[in-house]
Amino acid sequence: MDTIPSELLHQICGELPHKDLTNASLTGRRFYACCMRILYRTPYPATHCGNVKLLQTLARNPRLASHVRELCVELESTTLLQSIVRVCRAAMSNLSRVSHLLLAMHPSLFAALADVQLPQLVDCDIPSSPAVCKFLEANPRISRLQISESKSHLEVAIPSPVAPLQWLKSYTGPAAFALALLPRSQVSDVAVTWPRHGLTVEHISAVLCAASEAQVAVTKLASRSGYQPELLRAISAHLPNLTVLMLRMPVSPNDERYPDLLAAIETTISQLPSLVEFCFRASDRAIPQPDTVIFTLQDLDEEFALIRHWGVLCPSLNDCCITETQWLRSVDAGWDSAAGRDSVWYPRNLFNMELLLRHRLMALRWYWWIKRVVSDGPQKLPQSYRAFLDAASPWAGVRLQVFRDWIALVEEKVAAQAQAT
Repeated sequence: MDTIPSELLHQICGELPHKDLTNASLTGRRFYACCMRILYRTPYPATHCGNVKLLQTLARNPRLASHVRELCVELESTTLLQSIVRVCRAAMSNLSRVSHLLLAMHPSLFAALADVQLPQLVDCDIPSSPAVCKFLEANPRISRLQISESKSHLEVAIPSPVAPLQWLKSYTGPAAFALALLPRSQVSDVAVTWPRHGLTVEHISAVLCAASEAQVAVTKLASRSGYQPELLRAISAHLPNLTVLMLRMPVSPNDERYPDLLAAIETTISQLPSLVEFCFRASDRAIPQPDTVIFTLQDLDEEFALIRHWGVLCPSLNDCCITETQWLRSVDAGWDSAAGRDSVWYPRNLFNMELLLRHRLMALRWYWWIKRVVSDGPQKLPQSYRAFLDAASPWAGVRLQVFRDWIALVEEKVAAQAQAT
């Protein structure tokens, strides 16, 4: 075993499943070292006991701890035992090369670890706690910071001003921390969670003003809040260089406040000359699977009209999502040289035949879009849409009459199935 070249040894171990690495490590000293390096590079124990055992191992064995590059520690128990604190501190003190760290633990435990220095840490996800400031002072080279929202959803008070974070480029977390951390940082990517109660116009302006005081222009903003049209007005006032804007507000199309919200959105995007991507969602739930959403062809018509209108208000906009459909604007000058209403908007994955055959909802979108393009009715689309269909689709060169025949065939089958049932 000792005669195997190092390159071949690493290749053999690198291709083994993780469950076989432990057995392979018993075949020799060099295999053991190589397998341990792989096993401990990104350890993710699935249970509380597994987390404790891993921390105990890292605390006892600095050599194994030096292999760790990514680490997730989940200790949500509210019982703060001195023995757990000692083990956690000893383990983290040995993480000399960790670059990505996720700490899912009670704020009191995090506070006991906040002064540990991790010299190569650049990416971390930590709990919402006043100890965040101490942690950032001990680890100032962090470039991507995510602060998990408090389970009580209460604002956490910042105990003192924070020194400028010269390396921070991406921030995700509560508004209160954004107010303290963003000024004079290098942040260009911001995701803010606003308090659920007591949010004022002054607070909104203060946080967005803090973002505007970063040493580089903020170009991406994600915001999650309650119904706050004032937030939209403040965004255009303080962050005019945005290229990506993502909003979550619990206001559905059936809500009486929805028209006012749409008006505020239109005013905002018309004042963002560099905006390329805009996404609005009316809930906090994750993006659903393709066939779990129910909507009608009328919903698509209304959404399509809205997206085209937004494209006129914001000529730079090329990617837009509202409800569950992502719309793309063609930017190829061959068929989209005209601006405004002649711009071609189409649903994402429109021409992905594999997805169309697997997902009913995507097939419905395909049917609806093709029918709109080839229709000669009063709602006929600009000629640029037919040029796009002819040039960009997998059916380039297919005559419009063929598409019309396809549509008629689909509708005949649907009608026949309806009569049969």
